[in-house]
Amino acid sequence: MENCLSQRGASIWEAAKEWAAEKTSRTYDANVWDTILTGADANTDGQITSQEAIDAMKAHFTIQLSADQEAELLAELNTIGADYDTDSSGGLSVAEMTTFLKAYGEEIWRQCKFLQRG
Repeated sequence: MENCLSQRGASIWEAAKEWAAEKTSRTYDANVWDTILTGADANTDGQITSQEAIDAMKAHFTIQLSADQEAELLAELNTIGADYDTDSSGGLSVAEMTTFLKAYGEEIWRQCKFLQRG
């Protein structure tokens, strides 16, 4: 048990160091959202819901989110993403969601990378 906790702690520490290094070196490339959101429109209705975007992030980074984490991210995407609904359709097209996450998604990307390592 001690060994397991030690390994888990080391993994979290390494992820934290990588996160801090990324914050300093700024390797984030907003174009990553083009890749992440490819095929995210699961029901092919021409719009990507916040939940579809979250599902795409979880698949891309191969991560799991707790119910609380997912609810917080969903609320954040719904609230801020609404400003990117340029055609007033009530939802975000693939282009609108991509534009939104390219403008706003750096911290989301960084947190997903952290969870991927942890």
